[in-house]
Amino acid sequence: MASSVAASLKTFFREAATELATQGHHDDAKKMAKASTHWLRHTRGAHSAETMPVNMIQRLLGHASVATTSIYTSTDDELLFLLLDDSLKIETQPGSRVS
Repeated sequence: MASSVAASLKTFFREAATELATQGHHDDAKKMAKASTHWLRHTRGAHSAETMPVNMIQRLLGHASVATTSIYTSTDDELLFLLLDDSLKIETQPGSRVS
């Protein structure tokens, strides 16, 4: 059954890529053509990281180790670092106010 689901998804991704290309969205079409069940799973994990604790995502994805699951949160950590860095730059510029 799993292989029939994967095959159906692959067909869907291919058809979506064709439609995107027809509409002139060639970069998106290339990405969609490469889509896979693994990509879908990774996307679910990454989006879950925005709202769920990492241990819940671990259970959802069936990872044995939370270290495996933590890869889904690294992007958010990098974004947080960049936002904090930008915030500090703004606060240290002459004439800026710290509330």
